[in-house]
Amino acid sequence: MGSPNVTASRLGWVVLDFGVLRPNQSWTWPQWILLTEEERKRLSNLLRHDERPVWSQDPAVTTAFKRITKAAESAAGEFDRTGMALAINELLLAILRSLERQDIPHDESLTSSKRAAELFLARLSEQVDEPWTVELMAEHCGLKRSRFTSYCLELTSRTPAEYLNHCRIKAAASLLREKPGMAIIEIAMQCGFSSSQQFATTFRRIKKCTPSDFRTVPQR
Repeated sequence: MGSPNVTASRLGWVVLDFGVLRPNQSWTWPQWILLTEEERKRLSNLLRHDERPVWSQDPAVTTAFKRITKAAESAAGEFDRTGMALAINELLLAILRSLERQDIPHDESLTSSKRAAELFLARLSEQVDEPWTVELMAEHCGLKRSRFTSYCLELTSRTPAEYLNHCRIKAAASLLREKPGMAIIEIAMQCGFSSSQQFATTFRRIKKCTPSDFRTVPQR
């Protein structure tokens, strides 16, 4: 970005809470948004079915962001709520019109229940310390146990329990290598295992060696 460098600039962003935890949920728009119901529907569909990380520049969007910045900076001891609300509504309308002028592929799979499971499984390795059960994982995705299990098998070729253990052992293996002074029982607990014996048994089944042996064998 830039030509070729980015000059001195500032970063502005707007975060709106639509009450959505999963991609297959409907959006609940804040009451102060002035777009018509049809405009809200069109905008939410365009945003929900488009995962491009970068959009083409649009002068109207740029202008709206500048007004948001002005509303944020003009508060002399009291926040300009009315000015900010108007500027954000202007921004949303500018985004809607900009996206409607573009040829954006409409990918229905991005808001499917399978997508909810896919996103959860992609982040599971960052949450291995949680006391997950298959039921809790399915509930987190808003799915029944059988449907979640089916998606997990399709996406990972493993059952939910097998994939969870895979993520936990992968995290444990990294800690064994990176933190040689960390106690094995501490690693086990940090990676979601309820006991050192459970950890050792699971680790040996997946890695074909004990945690202690894994730690001492040089990496190839």
